[in-house]
Amino acid sequence: MTVIAASNIKKTYPTKPPVEALKGLSLEVKESKCVALLGPNGVGKTTFLRILTGILLPDDGSITVYDKNPLNSSAEVSSLLRFLPETPFLLQNNSLWENGYFWFSYWNEPFPKDNLKEILERFNLINRAKEPLSRYLRGMIQKAALSIMLATRAPVIILDEPTLGLDVTTKREVIEMIIDLKKKEKTIIVASHDMPFVEKIADHIALINNGKIVEMTEISDFKERHGNLRYLLTYRKNGKLYKEIFHENTECNFRLRNILSDNDIEIVEVHQECDSLEEILNRLLIDGR
Repeated sequence: MTVIAASNIKKTYPTKPPVEALKGLSLEVKESKCVALLGPNGVGKTTFLRILTGILLPDDGSITVYDKNPLNSSAEVSSLLRFLPETPFLLQNNSLWENGYFWFSYWNEPFPKDNLKEILERFNLINRAKEPLSRYLRGMIQKAALSIMLATRAPVIILDEPTLGLDVTTKREVIEMIIDLKKKEKTIIVASHDMPFVEKIADHIALINNGKIVEMTEISDFKERHGNLRYLLTYRKNGKLYKEIFHENTECNFRLRNILSDNDIEIVEVHQECDSLEEILNRLLIDGR
């Protein structure tokens, strides 16, 4: 089922000179999937998210959420979406619990006390939940905002740079929770520069450059097409253990064939791996290859 459908979205900011943020972006997101919007700063990722949530109006194009247009059905669409911006809006003089009550009241959604409590425990925030957020460090503010967001019943969750300031343990918990949410038929859209995080949660990636989506595909297909394969070979010869890395080229292939045909060599392990998503994007977007 198609949850979000955007067609030829355009947006120009009336600055001097004008800035074309989106130049005809089209995107389709299916139910229970996580789509990651990737690309350098300034290519239109956040602009698109703000148009999707009704914060901004597009200059041209069409967009629907569950077949509803946020331009003329804003209340209905708002009930379906939850958006966590890069800089969360939280009441600094209020506690985490009070912020939760505020946002769920604003969303006109029942307060999920038990669910939120469970998330706070997983984020190691439950003992600080009654303190004003003014006492929180940057990473704790991010955890507080994520806790409220991930407790919602809304079917679509939109996250803009959700891992900023998070420690390794919390990031792992967020990954596990997003995977669980997809199993519960939630749809996730995330804009992030944290490629290891994206690799663990995303089903599809939408690569954005110059205000358009230049490629949208399953993450495994993207890596297979654009990544470089290499082989990690562990072998034993004359009682000594050796490890070598072989890339897909003539010189490496010749060396690998010689090793495999040597009767004095015992192959211990052959491991195949591909470039990481971060390596591929650096090559495509930065190096231009």
